[in-house]
Amino acid sequence: MRVRDALAPRREPYWSPPLGEGKSLGLRKVDATRIRWVAKLRNESGHHNKVLGDVTAEFDFDRAREAALAWFRSYASGITDSTYTVEQACRDYVEDRRTEKGEECAHDADARFKRTVYETDFGRKPLAKLWMADVKK
Repeated sequence: MRVRDALAPRREPYWSPPLGEGKSLGLRKVDATRIRWVAKLRNESGHHNKVLGDVTAEFDFDRAREAALAWFRSYASGITDSTYTVEQACRDYVEDRRTEKGEECAHDADARFKRTVYETDFGRKPLAKLWMADVKK
């Protein structure tokens, strides 16, 4: 049995040793079947989190660590991720609500996004190209 299978589901990720000053990689066990990699960056502007993806045989600790380090470099260089979509932002928001407010709040937000954002043209829109008119529509 893998160690992560024995972990209890919880809102706060299980953090690995730091990857650098203010840089962390965590494992968030959502429930018995869903486990996600989460990167956290603390800098002068605050705390920044990014859900890197679900734990799979292919996306193991080493690949998640590489993805986290790439995100940290990207963030530090000021490069924006033009492929970051409205749907991804909404999914990250749901994860934030789950961490900060709890499962009920996250479930409510996720249900709303399932009806209005996920798998729609609006959801596929790059966040960097989002206009207020898109949101109003």
